[in-house]
Amino acid sequence: MGQGDGRGWACVLVWRQADGIESTGPPERHSNRVGGRDRGPPLTIYIDTSSIVKLYVEESGRADVRTSVDSATVIVTSQVAFPEARAALTRRRRERALSSRDFTAARSEFESDWSRFLTIPVSWAICREAGALAERYHLRGFDSIHLASFAEMLRGLQGRDDVLFSSFDEKLNAAARRLARTIK
Repeated sequence: MGQGDGRGWACVLVWRQADGIESTGPPERHSNRVGGRDRGPPLTIYIDTSSIVKLYVEESGRADVRTSVDSATVIVTSQVAFPEARAALTRRRRERALSSRDFTAARSEFESDWSRFLTIPVSWAICREAGALAERYHLRGFDSIHLASFAEMLRGLQGRDDVLFSSFDEKLNAAARRLARTIK
């Protein structure tokens, strides 16, 4: 995928679990039942850093993110979300929005959960596409990387799952909606 040649935009998505497990397709779904009830059709959620942080910090929107994540079959994000989330947690600690104990617990839980996310590598192809998307949708750099990663995920799924994009940045959400209509 994108070996620096810039031609990797339409290649098969390499699903990479954060702990390094790779395959050329979405993970196998052994069961679509949770807690004895059918969850319905498979749901893949792309979650950006603003939503990831809400999984570990008590703040507005946390329940919505938790509900979406709990209903998802697969949770996808960009590799860039790891340092972004760590930085966001650290900032909350520095600004005293998190106690030292809460920060340590949030960081530990995040790092423990990271291997459950399927991560899109930040390749040269993703970076090139992110640059184009930043211009088209007037996005910040890391937001455009998340959008390019979401696009790569959509191309890899080829319409096989219901898809949800989760962010607490309205500009990024609007760009994801517009972009998804052009890929599906």
